[in-house]
Amino acid sequence: MENRSQLTEELKKIEDSIAELEKRRYDIMVTLALPNYPPHARWILKNGAKAFCEAVCVKMGIDYNTQFHASNRRSGAINARRLCYVILERDCKFTLAKIAKETGRSNHTTIIHSLGVHEDMMHTDKFYKVEFINFEKWVKETFV
Repeated sequence: MENRSQLTEELKKIEDSIAELEKRRYDIMVTLALPNYPPHARWILKNGAKAFCEAVCVKMGIDYNTQFHASNRRSGAINARRLCYVILERDCKFTLAKIAKETGRSNHTTIIHSLGVHEDMMHTDKFYKVEFINFEKWVKETFV
């Protein structure tokens, strides 16, 4: 009979294999779906949401680790996160849970709230609307 440490080691190998297969499955699905996405979304899907969010942080002059990724309530960090969420959800077709996971949020409810605020601000805040249109233009020109 096998001992406990051998079984634990074998289980770890199986779990690692499953994780690798899941990643490969996702990569294949993305590759097959890529022609249906706009160029900037294809870039994000190939390079990852983190790379996209880091680039947005550079553009907006905030630090990814201390302001974007952390629970920072400054308006610059909040706006950067919100703008990323919109692009990831609308253009990349990420689920709310995937956006939360990829951007380090605790769960999807934070994303729901941010997307709702975005919609409200697009209808009521002319400055925000112009800012978002300019951001969208920058995304489409930068990530090709």
